[in-house]
Amino acid sequence: MVAAYIIKNLVGKTMTVKEKDNYVKRKIKYSDFVILRSTLSNQEEVYKNVFKKFNIPLHVVSSKGFFERLEIKALLNALYAVQNPNNDFYFTQFFFSPLVLGKFGDYVKIISKNTQLKKEGISDESLFQTAKKIKFDDEKVNKAIEVLEKYSQLKYFIRPAEVLKGLVRELNYFEKLVYFEDFQNAILNVKKLILDASAIDQMAESFSQLVKLIEKLSMENESEAATEDENSDSVKLMTIHASKGLEFKIVILGDLYSEEKKSNRNVMFSKERETTYYILKKFFEDLKKESKNDERIFEAIKEFYKDGVYDKTEDRRKLYVAITRASEMFIPIIFKDSKDNTLANYLKLSDQEKEELKGLIGDFEEVEIDVEKDINFDEESTKQVFEKKDIPQEHLKDLNGLSYKSYISPTTLYGYLGNEKEAKEEDILLLFDEKTSEGSDIHRKLSSVNTISQLRYLEEEKILKVKISDKLESLFKGANVISEWRVVKPFFVNDRRYMLFGIPDKVLFKGNKIYVLDFKNVDFKNSKNIEKYKFQIMFYMYLLIDFGVPEKGYIISTKTGEFIEVSLEENFEEKIKAAIENFESCKKVKS
Repeated sequence: MVAAYIIKNLVGKTMTVKEKDNYVKRKIKYSDFVILRSTLSNQEEVYKNVFKKFNIPLHVVSSKGFFERLEIKALLNALYAVQNPNNDFYFTQFFFSPLVLGKFGDYVKIISKNTQLKKEGISDESLFQTAKKIKFDDEKVNKAIEVLEKYSQLKYFIRPAEVLKGLVRELNYFEKLVYFEDFQNAILNVKKLILDASAIDQMAESFSQLVKLIEKLSMENESEAATEDENSDSVKLMTIHASKGLEFKIVILGDLYSEEKKSNRNVMFSKERETTYYILKKFFEDLKKESKNDERIFEAIKEFYKDGVYDKTEDRRKLYVAITRASEMFIPIIFKDSKDNTLANYLKLSDQEKEELKGLIGDFEEVEIDVEKDINFDEESTKQVFEKKDIPQEHLKDLNGLSYKSYISPTTLYGYLGNEKEAKEEDILLLFDEKTSEGSDIHRKLSSVNTISQLRYLEEEKILKVKISDKLESLFKGANVISEWRVVKPFFVNDRRYMLFGIPDKVLFKGNKIYVLDFKNVDFKNSKNIEKYKFQIMFYMYLLIDFGVPEKGYIISTKTGEFIEVSLEENFEEKIKAAIENFESCKKVKS
């Protein structure tokens, strides 16, 4: 409160400052100020709230509270719930988070029904499974349960960061954050988490890996997002340690009322090389007397005193650093009732010292502030006013198309390539059915094959009943093999955004060339789906264009050992566009 009062009264006043090699007179700005403290622990929110009331822009330097913020914890809890919705602890955290805003009464319903089912021996299910059976009066809760179930399945088929974005979007999280007191920073923090997740998305091969990478980030000193930064016209708040090597026009020094560190240990110790020495303090005086005649004991005592000397002088060194950060004005905040053993005691001056200081620097002033009388905080006068202004049309762009995003698989598109009668509209976020696609046992075993020797092992053990390794040997040689790689590529049609996604069985990189393998447990001679298979592998090759040159695709029968070689058609992009347009027109007719 005192720091805010001082800043508010100084901003706008004229000050002579040195800029480059000249002294100039100019008005004091917010960016001229820094507030230094020994520690920011438990103080950041206090400063933010007070400065917000005074309409003073504040930037906290080296803040470490990002992953402790409520809006971020809520999203992390949601990711844990998506990873394992049947974990009752994760589900409960998700239910009561700001994402859902679940009520205690609805939670009691879940617990009661779950307990009843267990008592009757009908089911021993998780709270999440029980919640799915209940129709809640609050539609937001019903929606949250549906979204949790949806993404707990989708996490296997779409990029991990897309799950995070989907949770934020479908649970209207930004709208809920508006009710936060510090809603601007809360929204910025959520956007920052999404950007961070997108940045590390390529390193995460699975959803669980993304969660682990985010957990690792949380262990670092991750700064939260803010409306102000180090370059903005804002007051900076930082620790004395963080200010080393920096210079500011005006330094305000706080927390001078903390007591000096004093050691009350009864045991002193010292470590020299590989030997550790301990000594009781009550024997220390006797050793001092003996040290006059024994140089070794004298040296040992000096070692024991090192920690004590360091503790005693640490705060004084901090004071020196803080004082020397100011180029124009140094303002320590000293309370009258501070004890003699506090840091403020070093800055309390006698009348004689004050006169000497005035003679040295020529500009010294001691200001007494009565917090209760002088600092009159008028909330109405400091309330932030947002003015409505007309924005030039050239600065505006229609982004409505970007708000639409659908996930499209090759299976979905193929039915809309002149095969409308056969088309069956699928859920746009397709979940592959392992029984009808590549989910057979042989397909799962092939998914672990990354070398030709592993493939031959499957043949030798008769797990793979046909021999295909000889044909693939040259292809595998020197190749970087990726199995079941989830690939997503944005695609725009009529200003609408679609996400083309697919999971090719194997992608082989040889230099800049890319080869795609897709295994089918069918007899090609009796199959009516050859054209569909060709479209599917060309679709995969198109998704991989950004990673290199798709050279060839191979459809391989695990029943007969037959190979079908496929090349990417030049007009394939137009095929995709036509299929999507047809798909959208069919949707409109049905609706």
